[in-house]
Amino acid sequence: MFSSLKGTETAISAMAFLSNADAIIIDLRENGGGERISFLSTYFFPPGEVELSGAYFRESDSVKRSWTLPYVPGKHLPNVDLYILTSSKTFSAAEDFTYSLQQLKRAKVVGERTKGGAHPVDVLIVKNDILTQVSIGRSINPISMTNWEGVGIQPNVMVPAEDAHTTAYLLALNSLLDESTDEQRSEELISLIRKKE
Repeated sequence: MFSSLKGTETAISAMAFLSNADAIIIDLRENGGGERISFLSTYFFPPGEVELSGAYFRESDSVKRSWTLPYVPGKHLPNVDLYILTSSKTFSAAEDFTYSLQQLKRAKVVGERTKGGAHPVDVLIVKNDILTQVSIGRSINPISMTNWEGVGIQPNVMVPAEDAHTTAYLLALNSLLDESTDEQRSEELISLIRKKE
């Protein structure tokens, strides 16, 4: 995902560019994490709060809940077909985004089972320049009441990572074809499908 102001600005620009798309494919196959899950997720739901995966923290014995945001710049796209591509390298915040949208049935996940990093961690100094990471809690999804730690996220459509984009693209085209009532548009979609098959 992304963790800087520049990353946020890039996401705003990307979502503006995609504002009239019929389907969106988000490629997280090489994404090892970051933050800003709520920000990007907000674009794919109607305005209003939708609960995403949160986290339980041992030290405070408390749950930090996570929601879509009350505002993002640009257009919400709650009805656009959404596909998320994953691989065995997809990790941490990228998994958080994927799992929340999959559990909410807002996106279809296409590709490989993800790496399986769901628990928030803290970095501790062991000695001098020797560091270790220690789990300080666990992610909790409000729908499944569990998470993807150690097991990864099972895609809706399991294919090798290298085939995920083509598979998602064909799924998107076929879905649009099923919904099409315009003969010319249907012919265009059929032509695109044949080129990819």
